[in-house]
Amino acid sequence: MATQCLKPARIRMGMARRFGLSEADMSNLRQVQWFISHYTN
Repeated sequence: MATQCLKPARIRMGMARRFGLSEADMSNLRQVQWFISHYTN
């Protein structure tokens, strides 16, 4: 998803849909943003 240049919030929600997770089970948006910024660099 990061290689498709999606925004972190969209990646987070896509992961929740794909794996059937609730919002409480997901990591917070800050962690996703950190991962995406380091992955794309």
